[in-house]
Amino acid sequence: MLAALKKVNLNTELGADPLTYQCGDQGKNLSGGQKERLSIARALLRKRPLFLLDEVTASLDQRNSEKIRDILYQLPQTVIEIAHHYDDKQIDKYHVRHIKMNKDNFTDLA
Repeated sequence: MLAALKKVNLNTELGADPLTYQCGDQGKNLSGGQKERLSIARALLRKRPLFLLDEVTASLDQRNSEKIRDILYQLPQTVIEIAHHYDDKQIDKYHVRHIKMNKDNFTDLA
């Protein structure tokens, strides 16, 4: 669990012993970005064959967003990410398949 928290940069943000941190009802003691990263840490622990992510980095700053995508794009599992904002350099770095969609059509940018 600690390794998953470290991967998503929560190991120090939640205090000296992050496993005893009190998140509060509905995670009221967590920021939006911390909630997102905690969800990702849980998913990493479960090792599901498919990750379906909708705006997974929307609540994150640029640094954490890049780190999370670096983690996700290196997974052996299939990752499907729906995002309005992304970094072309990061997509090129990992050779991911990129499909751009709008209400009229889609373009496979692979």
